[in-house]
Amino acid sequence: FEIPQFAPTVESLGERVLGEQHPWGSSEYPELYSKLWALQQRFDFAESNANELSLKPVGVRCETVADAADYVGKNFIAKAPLSASGQHRILMDHPGAEQWLEQRLSLGPVLIEPWYKRILDLSVQVQVNDTGVQVLGITRFWASSTGSYRGSLIGHWTRGLAPEVARVVHGGVGKGIVHNTLMDAGEFIGQRAREMGYRGPLGIDSMLVETDDGPKLMPILEVNPRYTMGRLALAIRKRCGQQGCWFFVSKRDVAAAGYSTHETFIDAVEASEGVMFTTEPTTASAMFTVLSVGATWQAAVDAWCALGFSPPPLCR
Repeated sequence: FEIPQFAPTVESLGERVLGEQHPWGSSEYPELYSKLWALQQRFDFAESNANELSLKPVGVRCETVADAADYVGKNFIAKAPLSASGQHRILMDHPGAEQWLEQRLSLGPVLIEPWYKRILDLSVQVQVNDTGVQVLGITRFWASSTGSYRGSLIGHWTRGLAPEVARVVHGGVGKGIVHNTLMDAGEFIGQRAREMGYRGPLGIDSMLVETDDGPKLMPILEVNPRYTMGRLALAIRKRCGQQGCWFFVSKRDVAAAGYSTHETFIDAVEASEGVMFTTEPTTASAMFTVLSVGATWQAAVDAWCALGFSPPPLCR
């Protein structure tokens, strides 16, 4: 892998010739980052793309504490419009939910939606250009209980599924109803963003969830008009040509795996076949990123488990 150079501004390059630049994100279209904008797209997409697997779109914009009163103490989650990585959100059955609402609603509206039990976390990667919208692919990832990103599957996103989930995922025509719906959602969001003038990378978080009626798909959960970890995972998959997982590992995770020092963990990874760091480990201050790949998905998972870690929670 050739490591790109990161620069704070174009001007900081001085006299050097700029061949091409890829900003991680743009502040020119703040409305695209809003979960309230994504909520509206969820409803709009469902009008013309409803199917038997898709969840009926839900979610409500609340302006006041009175608007949110009916959801307090129930299985819902409240989110600030610009929340990310599990921050600025709270489960409505949390003891501090009312206080959180009072503080947050003083700053503006919040989104409240059901808190689902996830089966799969998925993301659709899109590129919006002057010439049109390109849906690049689908990735499968997992997150912590608070919603922060913890890693992605490298390889086709249907690897390692439990049989009962695989039957749902592969059902339907072509590549399956889940694949087809997510590709349509990527095209839909990409076109909406393009009409607003946006150009660049875009990711759409989606999820397959458990309901009383069986597994259901929410094709548009959140929209990220920027590069995402899913986009990087997709690029890693194309570059390495193998299967496995990309892990975000905290220093607490390293200690829990039995390593007394970070140096012993670094030595163990560097001695493992098919396992490599994707950030400089000796300067990591909070998180290591580690890639484990092999000829098969199971071989990569086995190599990771041999280092003392648990298998990735790819299908919950």
